[in-house]
Amino acid sequence: MLPDYPAIKRSLAEALEEQLRIRFLFYLGPLAEIGHHRQFEGHQMATSRPEGEKVDDPRELLETISIKIDEVPTLTLATIVALLDEAAKKLAEAHSRMVYAQIGQAVSEVGNTVDCRGEALSAKHLLAMIGKVQIDFNDRGQPELPSLFINPQNQKAVERAFEELNSDPELAAMWRAIIDRKREEWRDREASRGLAG
Repeated sequence: MLPDYPAIKRSLAEALEEQLRIRFLFYLGPLAEIGHHRQFEGHQMATSRPEGEKVDDPRELLETISIKIDEVPTLTLATIVALLDEAAKKLAEAHSRMVYAQIGQAVSEVGNTVDCRGEALSAKHLLAMIGKVQIDFNDRGQPELPSLFINPQNQKAVERAFEELNSDPELAAMWRAIIDRKREEWRDREASRGLAG
């Protein structure tokens, strides 16, 4: 009978699972900053908010790694890590598509979309977008602006829109007016907030 070494196998499996998790988060990019948790059992998840309860069905995120039996004798740790890395990349891509689809659905449901209607993205579209989101402010009264996620194909258009926003005094004044309005909304939220305890 061959020795089994269960402790070594368990340690190796844990290390490889951690490597998969680290690479998955790496490939998620900025989406890795979103809080998450794993649901190990059950067929639904309910989220309770002041506006009501929302029930979601779980979505499967699955990637398979195949190793042929004749490859096992020459299988190296580097090969296993490379296979895990490819799996992590595919999982992150699938997860990203799922998250962006959910975000798109949520913003459409509440009316927080800005449709350029075939026009090139402009500073006015940016102003419309920032006008639709909730903004918090720091202790010095400076806005904590949300992250802007863009399709890489639109990067140049977004850069031009920000240049337009910074160079046109009328658009800059509109920006300041939106930020001032958002600051007042934030102050109202903070003033009406109940303290715990």
